[in-house]
Parts: sequence; structure tokens; C-alpha cells
Amino acid sequence: MEASEISLRPDVIRAVLAVPENARNPFIAFRTAVSLQRALESDLEMVQSAVDAHSRAARLLKSIGGADVASLARRAVDKTLFESSEESNLLEGLVGVRKAIESSDSNLEERLRQVAGLKATVDDFFDNVFVNSENEEVRLNRQSLSAQLVELTGSTLDLALLQI
Repeated sequence: MEASEISLRPDVIRAVLAVPENARNPFIAFRTAVSLQRALESDLEMVQSAVDAHSRAARLLKSIGGADVASLARRAVDKTLFESSEESNLLEGLVGVRKAIESSDSNLEERLRQVAGLKATVDDFFDNVFVNSENEEVRLNRQSLSAQLVELTGSTLDLALLQI
């Protein structure tokens, strides 16, 4: 398939180029954009679920002034601070998705499918857990869970920039 045969949506290009590594490497950017475009064309519902799951966490982190998502994502989650099953369920889901991604030659579509599979768990977490707890340790722990969700795709593209 030649580049002249592909018409990429502007939001796909923005989502891919929002990641600095992609902006510096046209080959990776093009390959990622084409993969994302194909995923949108072949399974819009799955991509929508991935966007929804990602966006809830991304919006929360964006609302925290000066939050360093990468640092929060690297922060170890302390299970002893969990106050609800939704926190445990999200951590288990994140661990499972990371293992699935790492143990396979995970292409972008498979990564999106894995994140989409977390949608119900993410919805339960955000519907039933007050992330910005007054207890700083609990709040940081919950923000770390959110950041880890965002980082599942954050090194590849910014799902929040897709217009679905």
C-alpha cells in the first residue's frame, strides 16, 4: 500500500503526533496512523470503548494542575491503601493487560482491544471511587492507577485527541 492511497483523518494524525517519539520518527508515525485508521474503520465500537476508558483517566489527570503522568504511572500502587473492590479490580485489569501486551507481538489494534476490555472495570472505578481523596496517600495511589491506564497507550498515541 502506497502513501498516496491512504487518506488519514486529521484527528488520527493529531493523536499520533502528540507523542514526541512519533513526531521525531515519520516512519513510526505513519505506521501508527495507518494502524489506527484501520482499527477505526474495522471496529469503531472497540476503539470507542478504548477511548472512553482512556479518556476518563486522562481527564482526571489533566484536571490536576501540573500532574506528571509518567511519574504517577511509575509510582508503585500500594494495595494496602485500597478501600474498595473497584480499586483492586482496576489494578488486576491493568496488570492483566500489561502482561498480555508484553507477552505478545502486540500491534496497535490488539493494544486498543485490551484497553477496550477494561472499559467496564474503569467505569466501575470512576463511578464508585472518589479519586481525589482527602488522604494524600490514598489520592496518589488512585491517581497512579489512573496514570497507569493512560500509559497503556500513551507511549503510542493520545486517544483523548480522537474525535469519535
